[in-house]
Amino acid sequence: MCGDAASQGQRDDRSGQFPPRSLRGIAPSSPIRRIPKHFDFLSSVTIRLEAPKDGPLAGILIFGDREADDLREYKITSDNARVLLGAIYIPRGFLTIDPNNPLSEDSPWTAIVASRITLKKSSNLVLRTDHGLTDVPVPNGFASSNIRLIQ
Repeated sequence: MCGDAASQGQRDDRSGQFPPRSLRGIAPSSPIRRIPKHFDFLSSVTIRLEAPKDGPLAGILIFGDREADDLREYKITSDNARVLLGAIYIPRGFLTIDPNNPLSEDSPWTAIVASRITLKKSSNLVLRTDHGLTDVPVPNGFASSNIRLIQ
């Protein structure tokens, strides 16, 4: 899953391991879907991912299983994850964010749906809502006024 993924279609990565040095350019038609019970974007990985602009999963960057029978653990520890453009939808997941640099700071918008989000150390998660700066659409139900942050 490294390099140019434009011709690979939708990703169905179940191993949970993302060890390459660079995750770039997940094509507009290829979100990561049906993800495994865990994933860990390691600190040495450069991440620059954009959700698809059209199709049934338009605007969805990562799509987790809504019907999973257990809660799943996901980690983003990459120190170079400047672009995560789209919605990360892991409703049965615990997301731990633990980079040394700001996460998603160069994305026009990022949305996260997770059972729990934990920011470790001095993590800086940037969630912008500049929807008009990109052709990546906001999925239905994500741009509402019913946002809850629970500490």
